Amino acid sequence: MITIQLAGAFAFIALLVCGDARQLAASPIKSDEDVVVFPVSAAKQRDGSWQIPAHVWVYEPVDWSAANGLLRTVAAQLGIDDIGDKADIFAERAKWFAVDNEGFKQVAVAMAGERWTLDDTGSNGHAETGLTYRSPSPPASEVALKVVLPNGDSRNFQGTVEFIPQTGVTVISDVDDTIKISNVPDKQALLENTFLKPFAVTPGMPALYKKLAGEGHHFHYVSASPWQLWPSLEPFIAKNYPQGTVAMRHFRLKDGSFVEFLAKPSYDFKVAAIAKIIIRYWGHQFILIGDSGECDPEIYGQMARWFPGRVIQITIRKVAGSNFSDERMRAAVGGAPPARWEYIGEDVVAGDKGCKK
Repeated sequence: MITIQLAGAFAFIALLVCGDARQLAASPIKSDEDVVVFPVSAAKQRDGSWQIPAHVWVYEPVDWSAANGLLRTVAAQLGIDDIGDKADIFAERAKWFAVDNEGFKQVAVAMAGERWTLDDTGSNGHAETGLTYRSPSPPASEVALKVVLPNGDSRNFQGTVEFIPQTGVTVISDVDDTIKISNVPDKQALLENTFLKPFAVTPGMPALYKKLAGEGHHFHYVSASPWQLWPSLEPFIAKNYPQGTVAMRHFRLKDGSFVEFLAKPSYDFKVAAIAKIIIRYWGHQFILIGDSGECDPEIYGQMARWFPGRVIQITIRKVAGSNFSDERMRAAVGGAPPARWEYIGEDVVAGDKGCKK
C-alpha cells in the first residue's frame, strides 16, 4: 500500500514539474516534410482567456524535376489543356496540389511561453484545434505561433496570431474578383488567372483597404478557393492588402475534378464561414466587401438579417457580365435592418450572371 501511495505521489510531482507529456513532445515532423501554419486570430472569452483556432497543414513537397511528366498530368487534372510558356508560374501554383499530405501527425506549437499539441492531422494533412491562452493580457497585438521541431531541426515553420479586441469594426472580404482579378463567371479565364498568370489586384481596392486599415479595422478573408492556393495568395495579400485571417475550402485531386469543384456552389460554405466570424466577435460591427459575380450580395444580405445591427456596410464590386442592378441588391438585403450598401468599381457592361445556390 505504501509503495502504491509513493508511486502515485511521485507521478503527481512529475506531472507538476514536467506538465502533460503530450503537451511537451516535439512535433514528429520528418526532414522531408514541411508545415504551413495558417494565419488566425484570437478571440477574448468572457472569462478573460483567449481562444485561438490553430490550423496547420503537414505535407511532403513534390519534386517536379524527379517526376517526369507530372507537371502536365497535374495540369490535365486541374482542367488546363495547354501550359504554353507559363510552366514556371504553373509549377509554383500547382505544386501544392501534388504534395503528399501527411495524416496522423500530432504537431506541437509554441507561443509566448505557452506550448500545446494539436489534434492529429487528417488524411488531407490538415489539423484544426482550438487552443486557450489563459493570460487576459496578450503579449502583443500580433504574435508568432511556431511549430516545435525535434532537436537538431533548425527549420522555422510559423504563422501569425492576431489578438483582436472585444469591440471594434471588422472587415470580412471575398478574394476572387474582389481583391484579385479572377473572372470567376468564365471558368476557363478563372483557371488561367489562377494558374498561368501573375496575380493582379482589382483597381482601387488596395487604396480602399489601406484606408480601412488606417481606421483601425481588422480583416478576415473568406474564399471559396481551395487551401492549396494559400501559399501563393499569402505573398500577394501581404504586398497589396492588410494582413488578416483566411477561410478556404478543402479539396484533393484524388477526390475529384478541380473543374467540378469550381462549379460547386459556394453559398453554404461562405454563409457558414462568415457567420462563424460574426459570432466569434460578438462585440464587433462588420463591413462586408465582395463582388457581383456570384452570391456575395445575397450572402451579405442574409448576414444582415441574421445579425441585426451588426452589419453596418455592404460594398459590392461590379463584375462585367454580372447583374449589379439596384433591384438585385434591394432583394438581397430585403427584410434586414437598414444597412448602407453600395456598388463600386469601374464602369463595366452588366449581364445576367449572378447567384446560383
